[in-house]
Amino acid sequence: MPSYSRTTIRLALVYLGLGFTLGALMLANEGLGWDVRLAGLLPAHIALLLYGWLGQLIYGVAFWILPRINGRRGSAPLAITAAVLLNLGVMLLGLSSLASIRGATAPMGTACLAASAFVFAVHAWPRLRAAAGR
Repeated sequence: MPSYSRTTIRLALVYLGLGFTLGALMLANEGLGWDVRLAGLLPAHIALLLYGWLGQLIYGVAFWILPRINGRRGSAPLAITAAVLLNLGVMLLGLSSLASIRGATAPMGTACLAASAFVFAVHAWPRLRAAAGR
């Protein structure tokens, strides 16, 4: 397994743990009534699990499993850029759930996620075309 895939899958597991922890806090808050503000962490919970865990896992497995072209797995700098943009977007969306930082962080996070998906698609497209041509 390439190091990019190992790193992104490990990061995906970190996001899974963080997302489950936030979810457990919000669920416990429902029953115990600790603090009303904990319910405001739902956008961060969604961002951690949907984009952080699932997106990161998809990038890592796709980089590993898509067919190679001439023995290469495509452009590693593009794949790394996609992962950096994905992590930046998840962090910005997570920060936007905090009441004091709402501002422009959510649109910037969404833009980072969209750019990440585009960059990874540009990276993976030649490998998909090579597989279709077999």
